[in-house]
Amino acid sequence: MGMRGIGCGGLVFRDCEVPRENLIADGVHTINSGGHMGMLVASSISLGLAESALEVCKRHVKEGLVGGQALGQKEGVKAMLSEMGSSIEVMR
Repeated sequence: MGMRGIGCGGLVFRDCEVPRENLIADGVHTINSGGHMGMLVASSISLGLAESALEVCKRHVKEGLVGGQALGQKEGVKAMLSEMGSSIEVMR
């Protein structure tokens, strides 16, 4: 799994002449800003997936039983949910 849809890499042009009328704004800054938007979108998607996963886990813990005891009563499960929530807050 992962967010491999956005490639990162370098592109170098040597000895290229571009007519002044074909230049785009300030060049490098304009081109680089597009890549940052892609990474922002990828991180937003990851945050949304993490939030959804936490909500699914919370529902499961409320409804699930193990050995006749609710999952939500288990200390290990509480700790895992707490850690997931903390990690999501850090991602924000």
